Amino acid sequence: MIHGPEMTLNSLWSLRPSPEYVENCSTHKHTHKETIMSNANPYELRFQIFETARNTLVDEYWAQVNRREVLIETGGVDTIPDFPTYPSMSEVMERVQVINDFVSNN
Repeated sequence: MIHGPEMTLNSLWSLRPSPEYVENCSTHKHTHKETIMSNANPYELRFQIFETARNTLVDEYWAQVNRREVLIETGGVDTIPDFPTYPSMSEVMERVQVINDFVSNN
């Protein structure tokens, strides 16, 4: 990964997801919404909580990436902000616990 003054918009552009990846993400979210409405067994419900937690964190990640790109493109910052880190499994599991506690009224 390129850091420092040699980082250019072209090098940042190469970090963008492909159109196919973006299309798969939006298709996945649509499928996810359909699954929630079905009659799910306990295992499917747990997996839906996991997917919700993961999707929320990934959406937050891409929002940070997009914010960073806008700041760079508009010159709204003096230094380039650090690139956000992709959500780890432990972060996903922490979010799962928060959602599960909420759903379980604990």
